[in-house]
Amino acid sequence: MKINIPLSLAALQVLLVASPASAASPSDDHRAAFAATLADPGDVEKVFAFAEIALREEDFEGAIAALERLVLVDPDLPRVRIQLGGLYLRIGSDAQARAYASSALQSPTLDAQARGEAEALLALADARASRHRLRGVATTALGYQSNANSAPSAQSVTVGGVSYDLAASERAQADGNGFLSAALDYVYDPKLDSGLTLEAIAVGSFTRQLEVTDYDIGTAGLVVGPRLPLTARPEDGANIWIYGLTSLTTLGDDLFSVGFGGGLTLTAPLTTGLWTDVVLEASHVTYHDGSVATSASEQTGFTPRGAVQLRDRLFDHLWVVVGGHGATLRADVASQASVAYGGLVGLAIPFVSPFSSTAPASVDVFYDHTFTRYDEADEDLDPETRRDDTDLRVTALAQMPIGDHLSVFISGGYADHPSNLALYTWSGAFASGGASYVF
Repeated sequence: MKINIPLSLAALQVLLVASPASAASPSDDHRAAFAATLADPGDVEKVFAFAEIALREEDFEGAIAALERLVLVDPDLPRVRIQLGGLYLRIGSDAQARAYASSALQSPTLDAQARGEAEALLALADARASRHRLRGVATTALGYQSNANSAPSAQSVTVGGVSYDLAASERAQADGNGFLSAALDYVYDPKLDSGLTLEAIAVGSFTRQLEVTDYDIGTAGLVVGPRLPLTARPEDGANIWIYGLTSLTTLGDDLFSVGFGGGLTLTAPLTTGLWTDVVLEASHVTYHDGSVATSASEQTGFTPRGAVQLRDRLFDHLWVVVGGHGATLRADVASQASVAYGGLVGLAIPFVSPFSSTAPASVDVFYDHTFTRYDEADEDLDPETRRDDTDLRVTALAQMPIGDHLSVFISGGYADHPSNLALYTWSGAFASGGASYVF
């Protein structure tokens, strides 16, 4: 009898890198399916039904026990061996994962698709066994902004009781752009009992405007530091990462900023099924005057920042994310010193991609609301008014994997930026579409 296996290596790979294991108690469906397998252990459909529910609820040990019973009954089930290998990889048993992938490849009944999955699993297990791991992603996109220069749309503004006419270049300008980015993630694993690793992430991006080229933006950054798991199984995802960082930004044809600093990230469970991500950073950023930002150097200073995010999977296909963030810029010039704080809420909806067996598709929607208050009034602009800004931003992203490495995406949103100084009030819509390649 041909068995249709509802599990896939793809879903397991996503779990490896995207979501920590949940400690949630078994659902009623889980208990009922388990009872059914105990009542009739020879019924393969009941065993698969339980394994699918166990995987969905991240009960990896339960899924392993169910599938291994099938292998004992019928050893020539290469797809089951692939699933077992993926599950063992998820719980950190790399040797077992490699053994199951290798045995699946020796099966004469293995079809081409399953062979590809087994080879990918074997490569993952071998990579995990190595002291050196390197992965990366490259992204390219085309975009449109109704207000590419983040400027007022009015022809004139009133500042300090005086009305000023704005030149065309000082008003909102719609434009399209091209975007290119790349990131490399290198991990050195000395194979210590503590699970400590050294990780370095290098990122770079460049945005080229079609017409408003003064707002071409380039970025580069490097983050390096030790990462320590907080549980006996690093694959669970709970960890703390302490790092140093450096960054560089260009605006138009000019160097805009250079920064150095450090920080830490913490990912840990709070309660059953509820996880938190904490980021604390501090850096000193030196800004440089240029043809566009003629007084950018006034922002030079020390910037501590922090963020807390909570995420909870309410249902199989719905994650809820809420968070808060804050930063303070201790600029050398008092009128540029500021405090910013805000919050976000979002929904993430993963679902099966019809074009890939190795990653899910998803639709994400986020709303972010940020307040920025400046310490003192700008004497050159309006000595009587201390600047207060608000930034409201809605963003939606849909991404669809195609094959093992490629995914396509579209995104869009709207930003509204009111300020008590009309010169800094603006709004605009934005949209983009592109592709990412993981290697």
